[in-house]
Amino acid sequence: MRIIRYFIAFVIVAIVSCGDHEQMLRMLEQAEQQNRDYVPFTTDSLALALTDYFDSHGTPNERMRAHYILGCAYRDLGEAPRALECYNDAVECADTTAKDCDFKTLSRVYGQMSYLYHIEQMPEMEMQATNHSVTHAWNAKDTLAALFYESTKYGVYYQQKLYEEILCLTEKLRNAYLSVGNKEEAARTVAVAILVNLERDSLKKAKEYMDIYETESGWYNNGAISKGKEFYYYEKGLYYIKIAKNDSAEFFLRKLLADNSDTNNKKAAFEGLHLLYKKSGQRDSTIKYLELYSEWNDSSYYKNESERLQNIQAMYDYNRHKMIAEKKSAEASRAKLTLSLFAISVVFLLLLVAYVHKRIRAKRNQEWARLNTDYQYQIQKYSLLQADVSNREREFMHTIKHKDEELQKIRDDIAKYQEDKARPENWRLSSRITHSRIYNVMCNLAAANMEATSKEWDELSEVMKAEDADFINKLKNVSPELSLRDFRICCLVRLRFIPSQMYVLLNISPQALTNARVRMLKKVFNKEGGAKEFDLLIRHL
Repeated sequence: MRIIRYFIAFVIVAIVSCGDHEQMLRMLEQAEQQNRDYVPFTTDSLALALTDYFDSHGTPNERMRAHYILGCAYRDLGEAPRALECYNDAVECADTTAKDCDFKTLSRVYGQMSYLYHIEQMPEMEMQATNHSVTHAWNAKDTLAALFYESTKYGVYYQQKLYEEILCLTEKLRNAYLSVGNKEEAARTVAVAILVNLERDSLKKAKEYMDIYETESGWYNNGAISKGKEFYYYEKGLYYIKIAKNDSAEFFLRKLLADNSDTNNKKAAFEGLHLLYKKSGQRDSTIKYLELYSEWNDSSYYKNESERLQNIQAMYDYNRHKMIAEKKSAEASRAKLTLSLFAISVVFLLLLVAYVHKRIRAKRNQEWARLNTDYQYQIQKYSLLQADVSNREREFMHTIKHKDEELQKIRDDIAKYQEDKARPENWRLSSRITHSRIYNVMCNLAAANMEATSKEWDELSEVMKAEDADFINKLKNVSPELSLRDFRICCLVRLRFIPSQMYVLLNISPQALTNARVRMLKKVFNKEGGAKEFDLLIRHL
């Protein structure tokens, strides 16, 4: 009975694993959008399902994205150790050698790791993770993200009192933001540098940065700083203490003291007031604010230590649960192995039955295919013979038609020759004209595909009038209203120029030449017919 349940579970998992990949991608994108919108995850169920699916069916980028979302879910659930483990799994999924590697998501993974290391007060690990975030943001060509991750180094540098690194980082980030035209972010980078310069008594540089911060950051308007940035009042108070403007210093420090939302702001306000009254010589107030500073400092220390102990406890609980989960996983693996062997046996039997059935069916189909192939071959052979007879018959009829056309052409040429031979005066006239200069010029122009000029047409007309006056007179008598172009066509036809020469000399289209000759057949001889009939009548005129 247990084996049957395992088998059913195995089938269900197989069906789920064959789900719509596009649908799973949409669910992953929705989870990513929820994370980008700062909507906290209240459960890890969806993230676990996505991770299980893409670990089996996803690309390296998809697996990395799924593990990243699972880490974010544990981050929102307050399980930092599990979140850190998921972020490390996401890093291992990434293929940084691939051209399509999702460096943008990879930089975010390292950014979240850096954040967790910062909470755990592990500056070296935080710096390593931050450097990876910056590198992969540049690989993704995401300039603003790279600069943002660079700015997170301020906390590590300040914690380790690396003041020179802070000042160098400030100038680097300012120049980078200004190069991309982001003046506000460039101004916001000087906040930590202001405090460093004040602590080192570089008051001129501190004032320069304060002016930039107040006028260009967009956070300081009408003498008030934006919510969440109230620590700047401590920096202003410290600056006024150092330049001996005690009233201004007290104003900003008490403004900071009025903020009850942040323990660190309270502690900074007490520290500033202690320094102010110590410098002005007010012993009672100095002692008062020193005690308050110590009290709040101890309170802050105990709070931080409590959080660290809670994180250690969370790590212990996580490791204990992990051992229990690994034990259950081993048991599940053994059950899965048993189920897998059973499933493999069933599949093997099914495949064997299918193989035998396939062999029998293939043999029967092979025999039918052989008979069908022979039948199709005989039909094809008959069709080829029939097509060959039809082709030969068409070729024979085409040959007969071609020979008839050649014979008719020969007959027409003989008739034309005999007709021309009956009027020898035309040949004598043509012979006289062909010895003229203008005839040879017209022939050369036609051969060169060049139009005859008006001067050449006039010369040809004069030769025709001199050498063939009878033709000219008859033409005028038959049709005295011929146009100049029609007259020239008649002369060229009379001199036996062929159509391809005529439309070149006249610079008209072949169709226009044909239409003109057909039209003149009706106009000059009052007959219906074709262009060749017109040519024949003109030559015999």
